[in-house]
Amino acid sequence: MIALLALATAQRLETWQGVDMGQLLADAARPFRASPSAPVASPFAVLRDAGVNAFRMRMWNSPCAGGLCDAAEYDYAGLDGVLAVARQLRAHNLSLILDLHYSDWWADPGQQRKPRAWRNLTSLDALAAVVRAFTHDTVTALVAQGTPPVAVQVGNEVTHGMLFNGASSAKCAASDWDWCDDDCATSGRLWCDGEEAASWARFARLVAAGIAGSRAACPACAVAVHTDLGQHVRGGAGIDEVVAWYRTLARHLAGHVRGAPFDAIGLSMYPKYDGGTTLRSAAALGPLAAAFPAATVYIAETSYPAGGAARPQDLVGFPPSPAGQLAYVHAFARRCARPSRPPRTAGSSGGRRPRARTTRSSTRSTSPARRSGTGSPLQVVATEKTKGQDC
Repeated sequence: MIALLALATAQRLETWQGVDMGQLLADAARPFRASPSAPVASPFAVLRDAGVNAFRMRMWNSPCAGGLCDAAEYDYAGLDGVLAVARQLRAHNLSLILDLHYSDWWADPGQQRKPRAWRNLTSLDALAAVVRAFTHDTVTALVAQGTPPVAVQVGNEVTHGMLFNGASSAKCAASDWDWCDDDCATSGRLWCDGEEAASWARFARLVAAGIAGSRAACPACAVAVHTDLGQHVRGGAGIDEVVAWYRTLARHLAGHVRGAPFDAIGLSMYPKYDGGTTLRSAAALGPLAAAFPAATVYIAETSYPAGGAARPQDLVGFPPSPAGQLAYVHAFARRCARPSRPPRTAGSSGGRRPRARTTRSSTRSTSPARRSGTGSPLQVVATEKTKGQDC
């Protein structure tokens, strides 16, 4: 299960209570019910009636291009699938959060593969141009059919950058540098070959291109930057380093973006990857919200197992069951609603390089979680992913 929490400080954004279930239309043959004894109903109606008001939808450029996966299984993640889901969301009064991966497959801290169609671009200028055009055209298509997103995520878990070339060259084979890239000059990989300032500048250029494309197509749509840094709040780099990462990006965006660098900050927080510190980390996000008072801080991804043989260290005090999932989401929401706000603030440097997390698939199907908590300025959204493995 994925619970997506929004810690909102921007009053113009609604309180998101959402799900991440992009393959719902692909699973249309499966019956959906609000309970085992309830009649079969539209999954979107079931979610809406359970208190969901937002839907996070991932989009890949050309799903599974080059044989990365089964294209028939994942074609819902292409533009046509996104447009179809958006129409269903409009019909059920649900808001769309568009999650652009800029890849033909999953993008996360451990992998940010360039789309196959973009791999032969020979300059950063050309890469930035196609990022802007792709973002603009996608958002324009949503606006044209009357389904504009409430927010557009420019990249997915871009902690280590985005749009990597890969590390298959002889140069990288001989290198012991974890962030080696076949061609740093045309890559958005952070700390590429040991560089810091230059790689931040390239990465920011690509993020700025996505922001520009989204804002040109839909000035009212919020723009979000999503990382997995929620997993480094406790036992990792610390909240100061999380703040520093976003401040560094904002500083590099200043020369490319007019107005606010971004409208929302998305974080991933999984017990499986943070050593069981998730609930304490969720309560420690106050300094991040304080550092960016005009932005929304939201938990884009979290999960808890519905069953199976979960390791004790992956759990945070709740059983691996549907009831345990619900209890986890409620506890998470309460912690986010009352974050600590210590006076200490982060510096402006990029901080330490967070460790890479192993590649994630999607999660098991579970029942929707209702919102729990108060009307705090840090607001709550719950989302769920379906199918696949436990994270």
